[in-house]
Amino acid sequence: MLIISRNKNDVEQIEHTLKKNFKMKDLGKVSKFLGINIKVTGTEIKFLLKDYINKILKEFNMAECSAVKTTMAPGEKLNDTSSPLCNATQYRSIVGKLIFASNTVRFDISYAVSTLSRYLREPTENQLRAAKRVLRYLKDTSDFGITYKSGTELKLDGYSNTDWAGDPIDRKSTAGYVFKVANGPITWKSKRLPTIALSSTESEYMGLAHCIKEILWIQQVFRELNPDLPIPNICEDNNGAIQLIQHPAHHERTKHINIMFHFIRNVLQQGKLKIQRVDTKSQLADIFVQVLL
Repeated sequence: MLIISRNKNDVEQIEHTLKKNFKMKDLGKVSKFLGINIKVTGTEIKFLLKDYINKILKEFNMAECSAVKTTMAPGEKLNDTSSPLCNATQYRSIVGKLIFASNTVRFDISYAVSTLSRYLREPTENQLRAAKRVLRYLKDTSDFGITYKSGTELKLDGYSNTDWAGDPIDRKSTAGYVFKVANGPITWKSKRLPTIALSSTESEYMGLAHCIKEILWIQQVFRELNPDLPIPNICEDNNGAIQLIQHPAHHERTKHINIMFHFIRNVLQQGKLKIQRVDTKSQLADIFVQVLL
């Protein structure tokens, strides 16, 4: 049970009351929860999926498979219609287990899983091979996880990035974002945008809107825990998108953009967050919109 309080004595008193009234047994420090391995030291907490990964590798007879360094092969075309249909049940089962991994700890496979999820209806052998490649990648990186360190400043750091017309079929873009606290990510997403963008600036602008909706929700959660949380920064590497937000002179060229995306200007004017330029090489959200080699 997680108890949040500013006072150590309050926490001890609550724990004592719970043990006395509900006969709760202290099992010591948690080491595993819902398939997630948890390692706790004096200065950090680390979350892993090592046992879960080994379990699904055995389930799909891939315990002895050769490992790979990337989630997807460079230039791989999953929409190849010449590939025959595969065992749909097996494909859906693999993707379902990968979705759990990507949503809990393994944020580095989010883009690959998001892409594979588009083909659940009639998967092909080519797509099944791509799904198994992600399992091979997990085998090579089973020690990867999320680490939260104590002693770091409690602040939100956000990163937003979007490709442009990355889907070869409908030319829709993929947006991604990640937010960090205590040196580790707390929420992330790779999402294909519902609207086709006419430029890279427009796609980044729409991706930022989804990112900002998420951070507004996070701020509400943190407001209950720490009212002195600094104004969060969102790092963006597209100058055009930043100018589109900050300068009203560009409004005439955005009439065709869905009005739902323009709320980010109001949020910025209200001082709820800051947008700052970051070099593309330092853009942590890149991993959610493309395969990094």
